[in-house]
Amino acid sequence: MKETGVIRRIDELGRIVIPKEIRKNLRIKNADPLEIYVDGDMVILKKFSTLSKLGEIGSQLVASLTKTTDMNAFICDTDKILFATGKDCDDIDQKEISKDVAKVISLRKTLYKDNGTGEETAIIIQGDNVVSAIIYPILVDGDTYGAIGVYSNEDNKWLKEEYKVVMLAVSSFLGEYLE
Repeated sequence: MKETGVIRRIDELGRIVIPKEIRKNLRIKNADPLEIYVDGDMVILKKFSTLSKLGEIGSQLVASLTKTTDMNAFICDTDKILFATGKDCDDIDQKEISKDVAKVISLRKTLYKDNGTGEETAIIIQGDNVVSAIIYPILVDGDTYGAIGVYSNEDNKWLKEEYKVVMLAVSSFLGEYLE
């Protein structure tokens, strides 16, 4: 376990302040849920992701999207890719999402890119440029939990409207499942 050299005291209400530098490095924002674990004499705080609890359903869903669209598919929370399938997905599972994807999630908008359309560039993880993609936010009771997306490093035959229908259906399913 990495030591930070920071020592904090617990106040009379049992609270402790996590230093700003640590929150920034771990992408912990105000109101983010944290899980609390006890391991021997250690108390461990872990950022909680509702989407990580999808387990087998998340894996099956992205596999089905890959099969249906013939593209790479992923589900991410607000920090990292949780489930990914496709021929170009071997090295992105559990990697941090890019600023572009985080922006799509925070703005609750759909990002669509098709080579030659002049629309926005989608970057799934830092440094991975894609030719075509759609990324759709996952909303639960008005809160943004993450996103679902498909992407390819090649041109594809799908139309923007077809993408939107597929991604809206999957996103709605996940939103209902997580309620």
